[in-house]
Amino acid sequence: MPYVNIRITREGATPEQKARLIQGATELLVDVLREEPQTTVVTIDEVDTDNWRKRGETVTARRQQGNSPRPVHSAQAPYSTRFKRSRGARKRHHRSVKGVQHHGAKPDGLRDRQGGDH
Repeated sequence: MPYVNIRITREGATPEQKARLIQGATELLVDVLREEPQTTVVTIDEVDTDNWRKRGETVTARRQQGNSPRPVHSAQAPYSTRFKRSRGARKRHHRSVKGVQHHGAKPDGLRDRQGGDH
């Protein structure tokens, strides 16, 4: 019987969001380990920000100093505010998608090694 424990800071995750976390963790175990959903246990622990430390500082103190932004708990929030990339990751992503167009179309002027179009 698989057991998954998810810990999050106590900052207003809704019952619907918690249900989605539990459903997602259960589906992951079913997909990857072929476990039965009926035997999977998922718990969510909510920890006060005074009891959660990062680099020796409580999350409460980090938020008050502006070092740790409060998480956005809305699926409607823009991607850029929900998932921030480091500067290096943004550069790598930009390089990997440079020149790519939608629907499999090839950028003008690209040729394969034999001289034909891609």
